[in-house]
Formats: sequence, structure tokens, C-alpha cells
Amino acid sequence: MSIIETRKDAITSAIAMIAEKGPKLLLNRVNFSLEEDGVETITPSELTGLLTLEGDPNDPAQVEFRLALSRWDQTTDAQWLSEAPKPATHPKGPERRSYVLGRLGFSEHEFDLINSAYPIINAGTIVANPTDDGRWPWYSSERRTRSHYWDVYQGYSNAADSLLKQSWRWTNQPQKSLAGSPTPHGTKPTRLKALS
Repeated sequence: MSIIETRKDAITSAIAMIAEKGPKLLLNRVNFSLEEDGVETITPSELTGLLTLEGDPNDPAQVEFRLALSRWDQTTDAQWLSEAPKPATHPKGPERRSYVLGRLGFSEHEFDLINSAYPIINAGTIVANPTDDGRWPWYSSERRTRSHYWDVYQGYSNAADSLLKQSWRWTNQPQKSLAGSPTPHGTKPTRLKALS
């Protein structure tokens, strides 16, 4: 395994360790893991560089960091928020993100690099909007006046019923096997042996 891969594995593991509990100093955890593996530790700028490196969008360290940031940006009832200043308690805002990145140990200069690589997802709340009669408006009002699926289903049922009856009559008649002798219903036809 290359040094870069070892470093990324250490980052992925460190993020996974703290993701559920809340943001904590990330570089210390990464460097502890690297020391355990006998690999040279990294600097804060190297950590930021590995997390913001363009290339593989499925890089495990970046995916883990993206998911953790998203979780920390959105949470409303985590214990670690009790220590946060009032503006940072509001989810999906720049104050929350700055608070999270500060707890992770990044500098304000690194905030900009990270925020450009991992923008705050501040999508609005999705509101369901059923019609007055409680149905969901999947189709236009004109389309809802027709009963396409039921009509087709009924037609299919009649056609299928007819085919099943024909099939039943056919299977209940004695059939001839390939050998030419009648095969009683329910038994397998005799196999022909190849001539050598």
C-alpha cells in the first residue's frame, strides 16, 4: 500500500470514529493512526490537501468526510451543540460549518478550501401537497378522468382467461412423445438416445 493510500485510510478511520459522536480534533487522530502504522505523520495543510484533492469523487476519505460534514451541518439535537455559540446552533449555516471545522482543528484559511470542496447543502424543506380530495396529483386532471390501467387490466384478464382455458384443454389431451408413442398426462416423455 502506498503512503498516500495509508494516509487516506487513516483519515477515513479517524472520521468514522468521530462521525457519530461529533466533530473532534481530526489531525491528532489521523497522526496517531499513522504512527501506529509506522508512517510519517502529516501536517494540517497536508490533511486539508488530501481532503480537497480533486480526482476520484468516490475517494473513501472524501466520501466519509462529506457524509460526516453533512451530518454535523444538519443535526439539531446533538450533545456537542450544547457548547456552541447561539448562531452555530442553527443547522445548515456558515456559522455551524465554521464551528464544526474549528472543532475539527482546521484554521480559518483552511475553512475556505474545505467549504469550496464541500459546499453547505442548504436545500429547503420538502412539503407534500396533496389535492383537496387527499389524492396525490400524479397526473394532470385530464389524465385522471381516464381509467387507462383498469381498462387495460380488465382486457388483459379476459384475454388471459381465454388463453388459460385453451392451454388447459391442450395439456389435458394425450400428447405424442418424440419417439412416437402416446405419453400419458403427468409423465415425462422418453428421451431418444443418440446413434453412434
